[in-house]
Amino acid sequence: MASNLNIYLTVEAWAEIVIKIWKAKITDLDIGESGELFDSFVCEVITQSGGDPEKVRFMFNFYGRFVDMGVGREVSIGNPGDINTTRRPKKWYSKTF
Repeated sequence: MASNLNIYLTVEAWAEIVIKIWKAKITDLDIGESGELFDSFVCEVITQSGGDPEKVRFMFNFYGRFVDMGVGREVSIGNPGDINTTRRPKKWYSKTF
């Protein structure tokens, strides 16, 4: 069995897989007509001085979180449910993955 000795490359590949999963969910849930959220994904692997990965930073358009929660222009986060709207949460993002 081949072994990968470069942990940086492994972490970078994992980050790209996470972005592919998010993009697939966005496509499946038909989120965003303009494609701005889909095209906004970027990841950055932050390393220590020795080159070992310390953390991974994912960046995307912030409005994607509001789509995930089902809130926006006419619906606030603390909505008691008395507003009639067709807006529903489209769960594409998970805080832990």
